[in-house]
Amino acid sequence: LQQQAKVNQYLERLRDPARRGKLSADEAEALASRLFQKWTASAELMSTQWPVSRLRVCQYELMNLEGVMLSDPSPAKEPQLEDSRRDVNRCLEKAAAVLRNVRKANEELGAAVADADRAIGPLPPAKATASAKEPARK
Repeated sequence: LQQQAKVNQYLERLRDPARRGKLSADEAEALASRLFQKWTASAELMSTQWPVSRLRVCQYELMNLEGVMLSDPSPAKEPQLEDSRRDVNRCLEKAAAVLRNVRKANEELGAAVADADRAIGPLPPAKATASAKEPARK
C-alpha cells in the first residue's frame, strides 16, 4: 500500500492544481493531508522495533518446540514441552498485538488510497520507451 501510494503520486497530484482534477484546493489538501498522515503512520509502524522479529516472527520458538517434540522420550521431555509451548504462546501473543496495529494501519491507509483513487484516479500505465522496445544487443 505504501508503494502504491508513492508510485501513483497521489500526494504530488493532489497538491498540483493542474493534476488534481475537479477537486477544489481545500478538498485536495484535506485528502492529501489525510493520505500523508496515514502513510506516515504506516511507515513508522513498519520501521519501529517490534517485540518479535519481523522476518522470523516465532520461528525460533517453533523450531525449539519441534526439536523437543521429536526428541527421544525421557523424564525431562514433558517439562521441556511445557516450557516450549509456553514460549511459543507468549511469542504469538506478542506478534498478534503488533499485527493488530499493522492491520489497522493498513486498513486506514487503504481507505485513504481508495479515496484518492476515486477522487483523481491512478496514474495511467507507463508507455514503453524506444530503447525498451529494442531487443537486447549481444
